[in-house]
Amino acid sequence: MAVIPFLTIVASVIYSYKTEALTQLARTSSVPLSFGIFLAGLTSACLYLLPTIVAWLRKKRRAWTIFALDLLLGWTGVVWLATLIWASVKD
Repeated sequence: MAVIPFLTIVASVIYSYKTEALTQLARTSSVPLSFGIFLAGLTSACLYLLPTIVAWLRKKRRAWTIFALDLLLGWTGVVWLATLIWASVKD
């Protein structure tokens, strides 16, 4: 489930990067295109690690376990959703 938003962002960044109009805009803009790519990557990383962020904010006892599962198996979508639910429920 988390893979779809991540792939959507990556695909849109790649498509936008190759678009001639965006290239022209990047040449005339004061903000470099690499900043947009950095921002898209940062947003994707935050979405991917959302269960970990929720666990740390809620001060879960097993926050490190949630982090490990999220980091190693979160790409499956099923584990990402399970860790998000785990991080959201009470201890």
